[in-house]
Amino acid sequence: MERKEKNFLGFTVSIVVGAIVASLCIIQAIFPNEFKAFFIQHSIFFNIMGGFLVFIVAVILGFVTFINGRY
Repeated sequence: MERKEKNFLGFTVSIVVGAIVASLCIIQAIFPNEFKAFFIQHSIFFNIMGGFLVFIVAVILGFVTFINGRY
């Protein structure tokens, strides 16, 4: 029985996303009004950056899945 190499991509991504969400929750708890005002003032920028980041993550995950399927 041959051993398969473990893939830690999902584990790493979940830790990074969890750390980002936790830091945003802490910042919002400390500075609630400033946090909301900052996001309202820069909403167009955050919408564009969010869409761009989702696109980049989808491309990277698709590429990784394609490479893992080939080898």
